[in-house]
Amino acid sequence: MTSSSLQSGHYTGPAAKQFCRWLWIDFFKIPVDTLPNTWPVTHGKIREYFFEAKWNEVYDFVEFTAKYFPSLDKDGFAAVCNNRLEKEASAYRFVDGVITRITDESEVAEIELALKQGQSDPIRIHLQCALERLSDRKNPDYRNSIKESILVVESLVCNIVGEKVR
Repeated sequence: MTSSSLQSGHYTGPAAKQFCRWLWIDFFKIPVDTLPNTWPVTHGKIREYFFEAKWNEVYDFVEFTAKYFPSLDKDGFAAVCNNRLEKEASAYRFVDGVITRITDESEVAEIELALKQGQSDPIRIHLQCALERLSDRKNPDYRNSIKESILVVESLVCNIVGEKVR
């Protein structure tokens, strides 16, 4: 949101308005007609939610913001968040737009490298799916994350030996 939007007391920017609509509908799951018309009231409700949220809900909120706020420099936002998460000794980092539990900084680097170097669509798709299943803070799906990881290896082997990925 622009400083002029904040200073005027209204969220006037179309990107901010659209984000707040998405936040109300897709994140809070409440009717959009309850969205306040002025920025100070909207900001107050968002702030109240944020500071009363459970730890995993805060991560969900930050992840939603990174994904859906139009005009946000997503890579820059993730870098700033990762810097803060590291300073706070959090076990979580942004990896490819998803906040993921990481025990070692080298894990972040390796996962990001693998996603960037995704040699084929199946490899990248399976790797992203494994990451998403592992990153679900409410109900991590370890079993299917492992299955997707095995499919990554299988797809990689098929690429190496020149076979078509099934």
